[in-house]
Amino acid sequence: MKKIIALLIALAMIFGLAACGDSSKHEGEAKTPSGSSAQKGRDYQDVVNNFKDKGFTNIKTEELADLVTGWIHKEGEVESVSVGGDKDYSPDVWCPNDVEVVITYHTFPKDETESPEPSPTESVIPSASVDEAAIKAAAAKLETSFPVEKAKRSAIVALTNSYATDVFKTDGSTYDTSKFHSFADMSGFYLKLYVEGNWTAKNDNTWHVENLRLATPEDSTIEAALDVCFDGTNYQISNITGTLGNSGSSNNVDISEIESAKNHPYLTVPPNLIADDRYVVDTDTQSSSGFLDKNAAISAFEEYGASLYPYGFKCHWIADLIDEEQSSDGSWYFKVGVTIKNEYGTKVDAVATGIVGGTTYDCSVVSFDVS
Repeated sequence: MKKIIALLIALAMIFGLAACGDSSKHEGEAKTPSGSSAQKGRDYQDVVNNFKDKGFTNIKTEELADLVTGWIHKEGEVESVSVGGDKDYSPDVWCPNDVEVVITYHTFPKDETESPEPSPTESVIPSASVDEAAIKAAAAKLETSFPVEKAKRSAIVALTNSYATDVFKTDGSTYDTSKFHSFADMSGFYLKLYVEGNWTAKNDNTWHVENLRLATPEDSTIEAALDVCFDGTNYQISNITGTLGNSGSSNNVDISEIESAKNHPYLTVPPNLIADDRYVVDTDTQSSSGFLDKNAAISAFEEYGASLYPYGFKCHWIADLIDEEQSSDGSWYFKVGVTIKNEYGTKVDAVATGIVGGTTYDCSVVSFDVS
């Protein structure tokens, strides 16, 4: 009788392991972790990791989209686990490591009206934002090798000399480049920057501007769009469009004619013509005072902000300049994104708005606000 019982027990063990197989070396096999009943109620990702740790390689998950409130079962809670199709598998049994393991878990039904998730290769940023970021990045890159301030000065000098009447030789028709006005020269005919316009990087050595507005001494206005390229030696102005006259007038002159002329040396601006800052001459006293240069206004703006936020105040002139404009009295208006920091090192992004008045060598902040 004892021999018969021992034989039956041995046969039972053999049949119990037959579903998953057994070998003395267990090569290419994996041992089952806790049984299916023990896995129920756990987080499905923990169960996945459990089987991976045991050496199983063919693990699949199935969603059971039956949740309504998530009170009875939680999101991701395991309902069942099957090994080789067996939901009542035993623990600590050696099986082929590629046997199919299916983990079924509870989840909420998907909203069929919601937009599908983007693929890994699909951008989640709207194209307009992508374009804007690319534009700002290109401008920041060009600024390092060809500052936009030089492009602005070159445009002013080129347009000034294209309309000046004192730049010719004695024949009155041939240009004398030695007579060309520099940016600093404000005696006689000159153009004053009224609205800087919108400057963007056209390529790695060219700025393009739209809505550039310059005022003549007689208060006429030039409204222009153009390109400024630095060829390594000089600044070249091209692709000029716009008008000269009074805003809204039907008699304004098309300024593209200054580029279509056969001879236009004024469109080539050497660096020496833009090297010096601009000055204003007081006609009553004949004494000169510094015109409010934009860079000087920016420095005053930044210094004032730093005095209010001594732990950190940084203006993002390239990446987040919202608005800037020079008024008829020479003062500068700025609206720019800033990052401020408190004494604990916490950073906050905000917008600083202010007006800087005075002259290049004696300017101060007239108004200032951060919000």
